[in-house]
Amino acid sequence: MRLFVFTLPAAALGSMLYGVEGMFIGVALGNVIGGVLAYLYALSVRRKHLPSLTK
Repeated sequence: MRLFVFTLPAAALGSMLYGVEGMFIGVALGNVIGGVLAYLYALSVRRKHLPSLTK
């Protein structure tokens, strides 16, 4: 999901705007955004299912 939702669209947009350099920047940004959102989602799941560990 990260690939199709974040990385490929960001790479395509970066490529259209700034060429090859923009594509690599888009790939990097797509991966960072996807990773941060996955981390936040994992934290919310942990809080929901393991409330004793969050204190």
